[in-house]
Amino acid sequence: MKIKCLILVQLFLTYFSFSQDKDSNKGWYYGPNISGVITQGYYNKSEGFWNNSTNLKNYNSYSGGVDAMYAFGRKHTLTFGVHYQEFHYSNNLYWESDPLNNPGKMSNAFRRYSSKYLLLPVHMDFCLLKGKLSPYIMTGLSPDFFLSSKSFYRETDLNGIVEETNYYDYHKRLDVSWQIGLGLDVNLNKSKLRVFVYESGYQPFFFYTFGSWGYLQFNFRGGISYYFKK
Repeated sequence: MKIKCLILVQLFLTYFSFSQDKDSNKGWYYGPNISGVITQGYYNKSEGFWNNSTNLKNYNSYSGGVDAMYAFGRKHTLTFGVHYQEFHYSNNLYWESDPLNNPGKMSNAFRRYSSKYLLLPVHMDFCLLKGKLSPYIMTGLSPDFFLSSKSFYRETDLNGIVEETNYYDYHKRLDVSWQIGLGLDVNLNKSKLRVFVYESGYQPFFFYTFGSWGYLQFNFRGGISYYFKK
């Protein structure tokens, strides 16, 4: 863990400097931010890849909110956000019945789930070029406040008997996720347009979980933001 912290510090010192020169890009910017899941799931040695986007029905995750961004110059920015995020999916499970006692019949379980979060991302971005168009590196953290979840479960047994359960969870909790990704910054006249893709998770690095337990989680999201200069 200490080595990884040192790597982060080295990256920060390598790419970030507070320029004292006058720069028209300096100052505060404000604007909306929207994003959605591209792909999410996990990989382990025994099961292989599990992709939520393809294995679960109606799977989607989206977020939206506002950001305040301070530009130290063309190449370095610090962003604070307040975002609302939701997850939704449904899933059907089937298994064969006993061919001797109930031939041709199947048992079925259906689940529908949704959850809501409040995110407060803070990240430092490093533009790689000084022109109007520049790729940039995103690095940051996000306190994630769980707000609520709702789950519906229906099971149909071999004899056709149906049991349904609704479950609501309002237990508040706080997680902290990290965010690292790449984006494209379009530096317009007193505004900025950004398109980005990033990987997010609750472990320090995805390769840490993979190396320690043979387990790899992935959560890739993409989005767009537009900032107006104050």
